Amino acid sequence: MIPDMKHFLLSFFLLFSTLLGAQHYYPMLDSANSWSYTGNAIPAIVQPPHHSPVLCNYMSGAGMNTMQEYTTSDSVIGSITYKMLYQNQGPTISNPCYLGLIREDTALHKVYFKDNQGDPEQVLYDFSKQVGDTMKVIARTGNYFQSGTYRVDSIRMLHIKAGMRRLFYLNCQTCGINPPTLEWLESTGNRGDALYAYTGNFNIGGGIFNYCNGVNKYPHAMAEIMTCFEHRYINYYDSCAFNEALHNSCIYYQDTCNYWNICGGIKEYQSLNKWTVFPNPASSHLMLQLDVAHADRFEIRILDLNGRQVMNTVVLGLLGEGIQEKEMDIASLPDGLYLMECRTGQELRYRKLSVQH
Repeated sequence: MIPDMKHFLLSFFLLFSTLLGAQHYYPMLDSANSWSYTGNAIPAIVQPPHHSPVLCNYMSGAGMNTMQEYTTSDSVIGSITYKMLYQNQGPTISNPCYLGLIREDTALHKVYFKDNQGDPEQVLYDFSKQVGDTMKVIARTGNYFQSGTYRVDSIRMLHIKAGMRRLFYLNCQTCGINPPTLEWLESTGNRGDALYAYTGNFNIGGGIFNYCNGVNKYPHAMAEIMTCFEHRYINYYDSCAFNEALHNSCIYYQDTCNYWNICGGIKEYQSLNKWTVFPNPASSHLMLQLDVAHADRFEIRILDLNGRQVMNTVVLGLLGEGIQEKEMDIASLPDGLYLMECRTGQELRYRKLSVQH
């Protein structure tokens, strides 16, 4: 290579690195924040107890279908303002536990977490780091990420629903042989669990999203994966999980943030054994056949593939045990692929519907 070309490439690399590090910072925390995860393992859905929130134990969400972490009101400790952080096991299960306190210093580009055990706060993210910088990480559970000194090996750009964001790749320098790479996604967090240092998120070596391995170079074989992070708008959206749900009959799709693994799942409490829809494809009318396990109130919604409701809710009312059949008018729906949601007081079930006039 000619010297001038070498100098040009070196100058270009240095300029690109400088611009990458000095670009606009996108904060991670807003007035309201919600992280959604899907457990990548066979779940057990239990009827929750009704009591006040208890302390979370910082273990993995692997035994669940879907899970949320969300911030609520502010809490001032000394002169420092934190947001209270809770965890909830699924959109149809209201049994939150208290995770701890989280805050962000937007001037320093750092995110801090203070656990519910009274320990000193820990720096979870430092988005001011540059390639070659190091940081000590204390992993409370040690199932996936280990405690040690991590170095930023590269910073790349990733296009998410909110736009282009920096993706930091950190590798542990003191963690033994082939430790997993830690990823920080600017404005969102780690794509396994935002509280990566406090969860027992481990590599299960397979799962309902296993085929997604390699997409965006992120291991979907982890016990849980982040599907969405919301503040004002959806920041991160896992398209691979969405595509898998559309083509895998074992996975029920609630929206682009939440999914449910039905095949092999053990439901300790359910109102519906199964339901079928016919004909499918349908044109103007279809029949619903519901095998009701326990008397409950039922309603049907039809959603497009973006999770938007496209026709009025059909209220079936209180249905008793046994086989129940209902007719439904869908003549107003344009041709296309839809999701039918069967909603009870305890659960959500889904079926794919094709309309062809």
